[in-house]
Amino acid sequence: MWIIYEAKNQLQVHGYMDANWASNVSNRRLTNGFMFSFGSGVVNWSSKKQPTFESSSTEAKYRSSTIATCDVV
Repeated sequence: MWIIYEAKNQLQVHGYMDANWASNVSNRRLTNGFMFSFGSGVVNWSSKKQPTFESSSTEAKYRSSTIATCDVV
């Protein structure tokens, strides 16, 4: 199977990520998600609850962006 993109416009890669820190008060685990698109098509996405505990929202955002970066590389 092949994915074919027509070069009508300049193709760009876009990435989005978000983290939800401590939304569940019983376990305070991070739920993170990310999505990467190339042109108008989504090429990679993920959403999952992490097994680790985060002590702050800054740490949660940092961990989430690290996970997304590692996945795209």
